[in-house]
Amino acid sequence: MAVQESAAQLSMTLKVQEYPTLKVPYETLNKRFRAAQKNIDRETSHVTMVVAELEKTLSSCPAVDSVVSLLDGVVEKLSVLKRKAEDESAKLCKRRIEHLKEHSSDQPAAASMWKRKRMDRMMVEHLLRCGYYNTAVKLARQSGIED
Repeated sequence: MAVQESAAQLSMTLKVQEYPTLKVPYETLNKRFRAAQKNIDRETSHVTMVVAELEKTLSSCPAVDSVVSLLDGVVEKLSVLKRKAEDESAKLCKRRIEHLKEHSSDQPAAASMWKRKRMDRMMVEHLLRCGYYNTAVKLARQSGIED
């Protein structure tokens, strides 16, 4: 019974300590998602207008050059839409979640490596809070935890 309670307490302690690991990227992701949604809506309306213009042009038997230029415009608008839809914040959240999943590994070497990474993250955060930016950046690079 005591073992279960200590395991539960350890799990809760881990969750409390690792909460900032996910909170900041999630909030950033949420903020960027709202902004990206507005941009995507705008770009979608632009694509719709270009397609309507293309349909209108096609109904009057246009020259091939004008159709090609309109299609190039549609392709350009769609590529802008795709680029805006891809977000680095989601990738960062996914990497952080994968990092937290590594904690439950059954292999002692993997658990040891996870603990070292975790300690390095905590040290980097502390150095940043204390104003030692250059030292924190060097430690993050050396540890491979720049994200």
